Amino acid sequence: MAQKSKNKKQSSGQEQKMRQASVYFGMAMTLHTVFEDSEGSIPLFEKAIELDPDSILYRHKVTGILVGMDHRYQEAVPHLKKIVELKPDEIAFKRMLANVLYRKGDYLEVLPHFEKLVELEPDHDGDRHSLYKCLRVAERDEEALLHLKKAVELNEEQPYLRYELYSSLLTAGRYEDALPHLQKLVEFEPGMVDFKINMGNILVRLKRYADAVPYLESALEIKSNEVNANYLMAVCKMRLGAQQTAEGFSKKAIILSEVAGDAFLFKRAHCLHFMAQDKVNMQHNMGIEPT
Repeated sequence: MAQKSKNKKQSSGQEQKMRQASVYFGMAMTLHTVFEDSEGSIPLFEKAIELDPDSILYRHKVTGILVGMDHRYQEAVPHLKKIVELKPDEIAFKRMLANVLYRKGDYLEVLPHFEKLVELEPDHDGDRHSLYKCLRVAERDEEALLHLKKAVELNEEQPYLRYELYSSLLTAGRYEDALPHLQKLVEFEPGMVDFKINMGNILVRLKRYADAVPYLESALEIKSNEVNANYLMAVCKMRLGAQQTAEGFSKKAIILSEVAGDAFLFKRAHCLHFMAQDKVNMQHNMGIEPT
């Protein structure tokens, strides 16, 4: 009988706490939504959570406010960890926690979270992209590239993912692998001069001079005074045996590089111009091409 009375009191006390928590939550929501006082609502949300620590609703709401207000990720993480503990099968909550840790900059800590998410939902391009970033920080570059490639496959029409893959491959010196992704970017953004110049640059590196010319011509149609496009055109024309045409482009590259203050390109353009004028044998690189 005494135990039954004790249990009844505990139950009554818990119900009272939950009612009080609900009151604090209501006050917090009023401050946040009606009076737009997010900062002032935080202590009230925290009081509600103190009284009812297993409330996913309270923790979820305060997390949204903390993340949205001055990016207070540090304070949001414990609430999200508790939510994941309470709802271990909810992928959405696991992803929220991973994304907040990622924004907080804890790339090594969050890495296993994204690995788990990719295991659970292998076709989520956002998770794969975030995992790629974390793996890069962990210096697991080859593994990272595999996830980025998969992210691109999953969302082929997303330019920023493809651009990141192209840039990573280019940085690794994998020009042949980078080329089709840059080609796709040119198709996405036909008016983007830089993409066309980069196409020309890579094709010159691959010694595909004739293939580079149309991209560089297209770039110069849009922006005739682009110094790199003029320089690369001079290289292509020299390599293709059109020295007179190369001379004109190299001369323009000299002027433009001097105006731009690009001493390195200025020297290269001068060297190229000298070759064009004297019809130097182009069997050797002579330091005129991109490296």
